[in-house]
Amino acid sequence: MSVPLWPSELPRPMRSGYRGGIGDGRQATRPEQGPVRVRRRYSSVAMPLAMTVDVTLDERKRFERFWREDTSEGSLPWLMPDPESDGHPILTTDGAPLLTADGAPLLLSHWWLVMFDTQSAPSWSPRGIRWQVQMTLMIMP
Repeated sequence: MSVPLWPSELPRPMRSGYRGGIGDGRQATRPEQGPVRVRRRYSSVAMPLAMTVDVTLDERKRFERFWREDTSEGSLPWLMPDPESDGHPILTTDGAPLLTADGAPLLLSHWWLVMFDTQSAPSWSPRGIRWQVQMTLMIMP
């Protein structure tokens, strides 16, 4: 069985509602006296990412199908393009894009292996005639 891919029909997440973080793999021990002792508990941890996608009704239905069928109701990992860098041009030190021989810009390609957060399933709310789908993901190490 292959790893599902984020549907290409769905747009990139909105900047509003986009919130990333660092996974915390620390273990804290409180002794009877003195400062808290902290050590690594895990060698690698998933990084949380909250995001919102603005979609039409048809795109929302496509997302629901992705959730239900492709990820087995959020229980399987899947691949998505990194919305922070995938598709952006590679720049020189002075900020100019690197170009191919025919003048097209070279673009970054970066994918994440992610899972839907187990604490909450995706939800959506109407915004005019469109929908905003909110979800929390875990970017796997």
